[in-house]
Amino acid sequence: MLKSNMEGSSVESNVEKVILAVYQPGADENNRREALAQLQSFSARPEAWGILFALVGSRNVKVQFYASNMLYAKVQKEWSSQPDAAKEDIYGRAMNAVQSYVNASEPDAVSGMVPPIERNALQRMCLLLAR
Repeated sequence: MLKSNMEGSSVESNVEKVILAVYQPGADENNRREALAQLQSFSARPEAWGILFALVGSRNVKVQFYASNMLYAKVQKEWSSQPDAAKEDIYGRAMNAVQSYVNASEPDAVSGMVPPIERNALQRMCLLLAR
């Protein structure tokens, strides 16, 4: 499912589909396990950082949570091996994600509606920042 030769938003879209396959109601357990294995393999790739940060901004709350949780896990495992420049970039992206959530939690001026925010995804991003 996850093709390593794809670029940018194609990989992002593909990863999002695999995440959704994990959560698909009534999904075959073998397909679910395969999707989880692909996501584990993907998370070890260097380009996973950027793609996961992009997916934290997904409209799908399941994708938001899975991406933020995977980022949190990557920080737990890989933080000490990251160069300082990468750490600054990761921290900045996480801070921007949290700020986007804060800004999005303001009611829309036209509809008065607050966009749905996945609370657990926000918590994971805050834990990532606390690292």
